[in-house]
Parts: sequence; C-alpha cells; structure tokens
Amino acid sequence: MEQFEVMTRGAALVVLAALGATLGAPSLAAAQRPSATAYFEFIRGRHLESLGQIAQALEAYRLAAEADPKSAAIPAEIATLNARANRTEDATRAAGQALAIDPDNAEAHWVLGTILAAELEGRAEAGRSTSTPKPSLDDAISHLERARSSRALDSGLALTLGRLYLSKRDYPKALELIEPVLEREPEQAEAAYLLSQAKLGAGDLDAAAKSLDTVIALEPQFTRALIDRADVALRQRRFDEAAAAFGKASAAMPDRLDLKLRQASALLRAGKPDAARDLLETVERDRGDDARVPFLLVDVERARHDYQRAERAARRVIELEPDRVTGYHALAQVLADRREHRAIVDALGPAITRLEGKEDSRALAALRASIGVAYLQLREFDAGIAAIDRARRDGGADPALDALRVQARLEADRVAEALAVVAEARREDPASERLLGLEAEARLRHGERDRAFALYQQAIDADGSDVDTHIAFAGLLLEAKEFKRAETVLSAARARFPSETAVPFQLGAVFEEQARYEDAERAFRDALLIDPKHAPSLNYLGYMLAEHSRKLDEAVKLLHEAVDLDPYNGSYLDSLGWAYFKRGAFDKAKTYLLRAGDQLPRNSVIQDHVGDLLFAMSDRSGAVAAWRRALDGDGRAIERRVIEQKIEKARAR
Repeated sequence: MEQFEVMTRGAALVVLAALGATLGAPSLAAAQRPSATAYFEFIRGRHLESLGQIAQALEAYRLAAEADPKSAAIPAEIATLNARANRTEDATRAAGQALAIDPDNAEAHWVLGTILAAELEGRAEAGRSTSTPKPSLDDAISHLERARSSRALDSGLALTLGRLYLSKRDYPKALELIEPVLEREPEQAEAAYLLSQAKLGAGDLDAAAKSLDTVIALEPQFTRALIDRADVALRQRRFDEAAAAFGKASAAMPDRLDLKLRQASALLRAGKPDAARDLLETVERDRGDDARVPFLLVDVERARHDYQRAERAARRVIELEPDRVTGYHALAQVLADRREHRAIVDALGPAITRLEGKEDSRALAALRASIGVAYLQLREFDAGIAAIDRARRDGGADPALDALRVQARLEADRVAEALAVVAEARREDPASERLLGLEAEARLRHGERDRAFALYQQAIDADGSDVDTHIAFAGLLLEAKEFKRAETVLSAARARFPSETAVPFQLGAVFEEQARYEDAERAFRDALLIDPKHAPSLNYLGYMLAEHSRKLDEAVKLLHEAVDLDPYNGSYLDSLGWAYFKRGAFDKAKTYLLRAGDQLPRNSVIQDHVGDLLFAMSDRSGAVAAWRRALDGDGRAIERRVIEQKIEKARAR
C-alpha cells in the first residue's frame, strides 16, 4: 500500500526503472544506416542489458556511439539505461547528446521529461548534482508532450504528464490524458485517483466523488483517497458521508489524531453531537494532553446544550494551553450561550492582562471584542466601546470589527458617532452589506429616512442576490413603520428566495405589528414548514398565541421547543413563562419568568410580566418592585400609565 501511495505522488523514475527491456527504443537501423561495428555493439548492448549486465551494456553502447557519432538512437538508449539505474546526471547528459543530434528524438524527450517530473514531484534520485538548477514545470511538460508521438498508448507517460498538468492547474488537458487510460485500464487505481483530482480542479464535485469511490473500491486502504472523499463530501454538505470516510481513514491510520477530530467535527455538522461526543471521549482517554480534543468538545457540548461540560472542556483547554487565547475564547462562547455577561468580563479581563506580551496583539483582538460585547449587554457602554475600539486597533482592518464599533455606538444611542465611524469604514470597504445596513439604521435614527431607505434600495437594484439585504431592508422599514413597503420588499424576496426561513418570519413580524394576527400566524407557520427548528419563529408564534390567549396548549408546546433549542435565551424563557401564566399555571410560570427577569433586569416587558405573575400569586410587594423595574427599564413596548395604575392598585390593597 505504501508503495502505491508513493507512486501516486509521482515516483516517475521508479516507474521508468520497472519497465525493463520493454522500452521499445527505435532500432539503430531504423534511425539511419550504421557502420557494422556500431550495429554490432548496439545489439550486443541490448543483449547485455537484458541479462542485467548494466556496466557491460553501457560500454557496448559507448563503442557503438564512437562508431556512429551521428546516431541519436544510441545516446538515447544510453540515457534510458542510466535512468533505469537511477544515474540521473548521466541520463540527462546522454539525453541532451541525443537531442543535439536529433531534436525530435522521442526517447530522449521521454527520459528528460521523466527525470524532470520526478525532481519536480520531490523524487530526485541519487547521482544528480545538488547544484543542478531546479527544473521548470514547462520544460518537463514540453519534453513529455514531444515524447507522446511514439508513445500514444503509454499509460505511464500519460499519468506522469497528467500529474504535471494538475500541478499547473490545466485541468482540461489533464482530463484529456487521464480519461483514456482509465477507459483502457478500468482497474488502474492511480488513474482513477488522478481523474478525481482533475474533476476536483474543474469544480465537478459529483464526478470527483464518483472517481474517488472507484479508487476506494480498488484500494480500500488508500487513505489519501479516503481523506479526499471526506473533503468532497464536506464541500457537498453531505456530512454523514464525510464522517464515514474520515472514520475509514482513521481506522487505516489509527495514530492520526487529526482524522479522528475531523470525523467528530463531521458528525457534529451532521447533527449527531452525541456520536461526536462518544468518539471524542474515546480519543480523550488516549490523548488527554492534546488541547485540540477538549477544544472540539466545547462545540460538541454546546450543541448538546450541556453547558457545564462545555465549560469544563473550555477550562481544560486553558489548563493545557494557558498562554494562548484559544481556551479563553471557547470559555467566552459558553458563557455567552448562558448569557453570563458579567462572568465573561471577570474571566477575560485578567486573561487579556496575563496574555499581553505572550500572544500576538491580533490574537488578543478577538478576546477584546468578546469582552466589549459583554459590556454592551451589561449596558456599560463606555467600557464596551473602549474594548471594541482597542480590538479594532490591535486586529487591523476587519469589516466585522468595524461593524461592531458602529453597533456599539448605536446601542449607546450615540448616533452621530456611529455615522462618523460607519462613513470611514465604508470608505475602506464599500461592498460590505453589513456596514451598509448599519449606515441605513444610523441615518434612520438620525432622521434621514429617505436616505436610509435609498441605501438599501440601491443595493437591491444593483445586485439583490443576497437575501440578507432584503430582510434587513424590511426590518428597517418595519422599524420606521413603513408596513406596506416592507410587505412589498418581502413578497418580492419570497418569490426570489423560496427556501429562506427568514423571509416568511420577517413577513410575520410585519403582519403582527399591524395587528393582522391571522396573516402573521400563517407566515410564521410557513417559516416552520421550511425549518421546523427555527427558534425565532417558534418563539414569535408561541408568544403571539399566548398574548391573545389562543391555542394555549400549542403555544406552550411551541415555546418549549424554542427554549430547548436555546435554553438561556431570556426572551424565550419569558415567552414560555407568559404562556403558562395565561394558562393559569402560576408555579410553572414563575420558574421561567423569574429566570428571564434575573437575566434581563432592564427589559421593561419582562419585568411587567413578572409583576403581573407575583401580583396574581398575592406577592404585592414583589409585584410592585417588578413594576418599578419595568418603569426604570428600557421602556420599550409598555404603556407607562397602565403600569403606574397597577402599582397604585397593589398599594391600595
């Protein structure tokens, strides 16, 4: 097996040596009329060569060349024999002599092309001077192309030349050479493998997969083909196939940890986090000191919503690599999933201080951005903006960080600053859809409605191939209460992007804002037909039904599904608690509403819900405190006078 893999990497001289006396050099008589001595010595050399007496054969060819110095066939034969003996320096010299006599000598071109190909493919043989200049890919190709005139059916030549075409990324020529070889020799595994590489280069993933399947059927332990097959499956988003191929490659090469990790990653992407975890736990027993294992476990446990184990895995990465950002970044992701923003600040602040001078400033930029976002969630805007700005300075040009700088200022209601930052960022990256959207949002909040809308409309008119642009435009129109125009944008997007879940979801939000609840319900259900696990649709539909005391059992079911998908989402917890409240199940409602209230203390709607629940459970002081928090919160989507009346009513009792 190992020999076969070496051959596929281009051991061209080894192939040449194995061909023995069947090389078929043109006879001396066919080349020209030789002297009797030359002819005799040439035939004697051939005979000695067949007996394996290489030194004696070379001496006979030398005598033949002296007797007939105008014959190109004799030095070509000398070149061939030296090449088979891995005497590349002598072979090259003799081939050059043959071409000096006859520039079209196919045998000499073949020898030179094969030698050059071997050197280009990293298989330079003994006997060639290290001072020899590195060969040119074009030179090797030129020699082998000229050799084909006498070797049209030579599979070895075709495959060697095919490999060179692949190196040059000339995939049509590679296909032209390799496909006939496979037609003649359907069990030629090397030809099938090279064909797969040409198909890959040409972008034909299905044909590449088929060729790789042929290779694997012929050589089940050909690990390079198994790995390539897995990579093709990943590109096709066929993650189960990828996991199976990586598994076979790993079984063939059990010491390759990277193959096991890639198998686990494919299982995770296939929606099988339990299988991925089982594999990684097996690997961890043998390679517990390799940080790559717990690092991947973080993502696996997050997918399983087992955040305690995810946190343990992240802290294990930090333990194994205390002077790298990797573990801290993973920990921040876990804490963000749990919406533990203060914990992110507490963990990353000391880590950044500790790692300064040990990690590259660009590597630390990601941690600074994470801590900046956490500060924003805590509404500590000055600290958040400072951290994000520092991340941008350290990280260099990055549209994502530029967008975050703008978003931070909008969160802090610093609209003029946001406009200045986004204008500068868009000069550097005018094609960024994200920056365009942020500029539009900033201009809308600055009172420039028409200019805000024009930004999106121009982007859609110019291209419109990005569904996110349509959705974001509709969101901006919704914010501006331009409902009809938002419907128009989304209806056009729905026709253009029928499989995009976010389009009917956004349309449902537009209908709900207009109190068109039946239309909204249909739109949300359409979104769930596309993706039954679309948590935002589950939440929005469930909350809308609960808010209007309709289909409460279904509302609870929908909202449980949303919470299962994102168990620390305060908005989802509030929706589920509110549905239980509407059903009169106050104890269950309390479980979810208090968690939501603790997580989002400044969300006025959630605090209002907590107050209503506590009042219904006869906790008037607790209710008043919650309603006070609602009045002191963000003030969104509440009627202050209604809450004040609730407080007055509770105190009157």
